[in-house]
Amino acid sequence: MELKRIGSCSRCGDCCRFQCLFGSLTLSERERLREIFGYLPEGQLRQCPHLELAKGHKTRCRIYERRPSHCKAFPAEPQDIEGLSKCGYKFEEKERPAKPQQHSPQC
Repeated sequence: MELKRIGSCSRCGDCCRFQCLFGSLTLSERERLREIFGYLPEGQLRQCPHLELAKGHKTRCRIYERRPSHCKAFPAEPQDIEGLSKCGYKFEEKERPAKPQQHSPQC
């Protein structure tokens, strides 16, 4: 099953609140770390330093026009937004193009 991303950024900032030195962590990755260590290792998770609070509890990226490619691609798969209920993106199954009808030769 091939999925496509639909929707738009709701500016909730949740994706930018769970940053790691190696990029964003999904909820399941955070839970796995918690299971392994019994806690989330200090210094591993942090909020993106470019995220700032804007009016109406929305957020704003100070480097939006120059943001890294992994930020532009977020969310790349459904697991990326697992547990992020305010996220404006969703995934749905891609429609497959209809196969051309083959006609039988008329006798």
